[in-house]
Amino acid sequence: MPKVNKKKKPTTSTIVKVESPNTDDLEKVNTAIERRASEIVVANDVDYEAAGDFLATLREAKDAVNSRLAEPVRKAYEAHRALKGLQNDLLKPIERAEQVVKLTMGAYVQERQRREDEERRQREEEARREQEKARQQEMKKLRQSGHVEEARQLKKEPLPTPVIETKAPPLQGPPPRKQWQWRLINVNVVPREFLKLDEAKIGQYVRAMKETADIPGIEVYSTTTVAHTRRS
Repeated sequence: MPKVNKKKKPTTSTIVKVESPNTDDLEKVNTAIERRASEIVVANDVDYEAAGDFLATLREAKDAVNSRLAEPVRKAYEAHRALKGLQNDLLKPIERAEQVVKLTMGAYVQERQRREDEERRQREEEARREQEKARQQEMKKLRQSGHVEEARQLKKEPLPTPVIETKAPPLQGPPPRKQWQWRLINVNVVPREFLKLDEAKIGQYVRAMKETADIPGIEVYSTTTVAHTRRS
């Protein structure tokens, strides 16, 4: 029977120790770069070219930061991923158990409420029958005493709604909470305020069509930026 290679779960002993490199020199250089950027003025073509050269130095500064921190960041990411995986593996059985118990308790609460509602409905029907029985007896007395019109008016009057209180003893333990959710039935009748634009699709269309893009209700416009270039 062939052996099955099981993925080894990370443990605390396999987590890589990450040391932060010294970046004092980079911090000084980058602070000076930011200060210099605030002093740049573009008033003519020469200034524009000079600003472009400065942008090229920014790319070099970014490369210096990425080069210095690439390895520590990789190790930190691996350590984070390993610890996160271990955390998730340990939490999954607990979360599954929690979900099972909550669903079981929720089903009981719903059934308990259904029984309470059914008891209330039956008692209301019984109360209406008693009310109608009492009215029929009163109407009979009125007719026997010659008050036919009063009996007729009494028959037309609506019966009062019976007030029935059925309150089960309070549950001991975590209080139940209703969670209202929704499901789509017919998208064609959903009000506009609940619809969302497909921003990704619109952006893709606008970038492809540029100035010829035409979408009713949407203004298409452009902004100007400058691409980074490396100094030759």
